[in-house]
Amino acid sequence: MPKEFDECVRRVENDPDLKPRKGQSKRDAAYAICVAQYKKRHGKSPLGTAEQDINELIKTDPDFRLAYLLLEYQEE
Repeated sequence: MPKEFDECVRRVENDPDLKPRKGQSKRDAAYAICVAQYKKRHGKSPLGTAEQDINELIKTDPDFRLAYLLLEYQEE
């Protein structure tokens, strides 16, 4: 995720004035708000596609990379 988006989620989630809708967590509300702001500012979603998310996790999270490689190996 873009750094700008992650910072927005942290800031909004910790805002004491944030009042999520009934049944919605503060984190879910923060994500919804920040996705909308990011889309308005950049014209695209900060979430990207599933393939982009997986590629980012493979690069940044060694545990995820290992699990992903093991799954690929099992499929062969």
